[in-house]
Amino acid sequence: MLEVSFGYWQTKFPQATDASNTAAQVLKEGEVQGSDVAAHSAGVLDIKTNILPNADALFLTAIDPYGHELWRWTFPVDKLNQQTEPISFLSIRPTYTETENDLTVKANKRTFIFSKKDGQLKGVSVDNRKISFANGPRFIGARRADRSLDQFYNHDDEKAKRKKTVHIANSPMLPYLRNWT
Repeated sequence: MLEVSFGYWQTKFPQATDASNTAAQVLKEGEVQGSDVAAHSAGVLDIKTNILPNADALFLTAIDPYGHELWRWTFPVDKLNQQTEPISFLSIRPTYTETENDLTVKANKRTFIFSKKDGQLKGVSVDNRKISFANGPRFIGARRADRSLDQFYNHDDEKAKRKKTVHIANSPMLPYLRNWT
């Protein structure tokens, strides 16, 4: 049976604005022997440590008897350090208010504003922080310059330019295509 040990590292990552320190800082590290678990079965590994409040991640590495790394897991620990508050179903129950133009729905510290005229979502806020719709995803369409609008333009056909011109001249889109070549 293969004896596997586990190494762990609690790590703090540098801020993006911190140019002086580009390496991650190991806050705490240790090694524990693996528990006796049969292959393809489940078990519990107690690394016998507590998570430091300023740690950003916990790295856990399985190491074979020869010192080679078998596998590495990374766990973000920011959520582990936050206090959790019990969820009250009364706070989740949605409420709504109406104005002449808008419908406002509130539930669990979230607010959604809908337009009564067109049904569009006009605003969202979470914990009174407005989520901006600016700089969101935008559709950008492009057409290669060597392609025609009819999709059937044959560049090897010498008469194709004339065929294209005849096709466009008979098109109801002609006013929109006058500057297109």
